[in-house]
Order: sequence, then C-alpha cells, then structure tokens
Amino acid sequence: MASARRANMPEPEVTEPEAPAAAPEPVKAAKGEELFIVREQIRGARNGVVWPQPGEPISLPADEGEQYMRLGLVVRPDED
Repeated sequence: MASARRANMPEPEVTEPEAPAAAPEPVKAAKGEELFIVREQIRGARNGVVWPQPGEPISLPADEGEQYMRLGLVVRPDED
C-alpha cells in the first residue's frame, strides 16, 4: 500500500543552488555627513528610507548623528 501512495506522489523538483549574493557595497558618508552605526532598531523611515538594522551603517549629518548618539541609538564606527 505504501508503494502505491508513493507512486502517486510527484517527483521532487531538483533546482540549482542559489549563487552566493555579492557582497554589498560599503556605505560611504554622503557629502557633509558622517558615518554612524545603528545600535538600536529605529522604527519608521528617515527621508522616506527605512532605517538600517542594528549593526548596519548609516550616513547622517554630524549634528543629527550626535543627537542619536546621546539617545544611544547610533555610535561612530570606531566606537562600535
């Protein structure tokens, strides 16, 4: 009986393994901005772009980045 059930089952689909994703381009600070690393998840969007995940870099104006640093949300890369 078990072989009859197996006979009705479709053959498993064989697929090629996915190629490894290319390494993402390193984030560079925009002109007039500094690079910071997100320490805590920040909900919402900044200028229409969702905030990066904790541990990921973001380019921010220095004064804005310093405000987020005081709140413990970001750090400078050399402080990570």
